[in-house]
Amino acid sequence: MDDQSQSTPVSLRMLIKMLLRGPGNVSSCGNEQESFDQTVNTIAQLICFHSTKKSPAVESTQRRHLKQRGKPVPVFLALKLYAEARSKELIRVTHKLGLSISYNRVQAILDEMALKASRR
Repeated sequence: MDDQSQSTPVSLRMLIKMLLRGPGNVSSCGNEQESFDQTVNTIAQLICFHSTKKSPAVESTQRRHLKQRGKPVPVFLALKLYAEARSKELIRVTHKLGLSISYNRVQAILDEMALKASRR
């Protein structure tokens, strides 16, 4: 959970907590807190994943995400779907919904991993 928390700004996570719980109810405790923190981290990562530095000059139906903005949740979801189902269409649908990285990016990550493994 710590790695996920470090991948997004604290101010964004606090804003999401205030939006979900209200400004006076930012903290809580117990198992509910752990589940809530995961929800906050997931939303924060998806917001960062979809953020852009400037709007495109030409409106496009295809979004391009920067590699350095590849947060753990969208990357994990696409790799998990690939590992479990090997379904190109399922990954494309989740990408289109804004929940995961593209199938082409999954292939690039797998190629990088294979290259690193072959160099050992």
